[in-house]
Amino acid sequence: MHPYLTENQTKWLKLLPLIKNSEPERFKAPESYYRYLLYKLVTKKRFSAFMFIVILLNIILLSLNSDNLKHQQIYPYYIILIKVIHFIYFGEAILKILSWGAKGYFSQKKHWLEIFIVIFLIIHFLISSYTNDEIILRAISIFKLFPFFRIFDYFRNLNNFLNTLLFTIPRMFYLVSFLIIFTFI
Repeated sequence: MHPYLTENQTKWLKLLPLIKNSEPERFKAPESYYRYLLYKLVTKKRFSAFMFIVILLNIILLSLNSDNLKHQQIYPYYIILIKVIHFIYFGEAILKILSWGAKGYFSQKKHWLEIFIVIFLIIHFLISSYTNDEIILRAISIFKLFPFFRIFDYFRNLNNFLNTLLFTIPRMFYLVSFLIIFTFI
């Protein structure tokens, strides 16, 4: 017990790490048998690990994409692999919507990112199927990079760091402004 803190303040300090590391159960297991099976599937760590590997594979494949790749013999396999990855993203979103229901799925912000990614991947697929205009395809291909942002869900410490940084940047601006005023006036 710290000598300058009251008993309630000491209790609060002991409670803070528990609050920080806890994560509320937002979704109750569905009562329907089939939805319960889907719920068990999408909440397993193996499912998350599989999706993490898919995201990393997607990032690696996108980093390999270049104009020279189109002239290589492996380009058709590359395209097939990219489409399989997009289908996996689509399947993940469908499984989660079916297991939690639309209301439960859209109640978390990270699922909004997932559905945003899926919608733009579908748009990219449709546009690339109907046009060969390089300018349009390059403009919409930027959306294929959005799955990279899902990596932050898997690295909790990095996610906490980024949230803390985003929270403190405005306050640091005030501090720097004060220091500039204090120094030059």
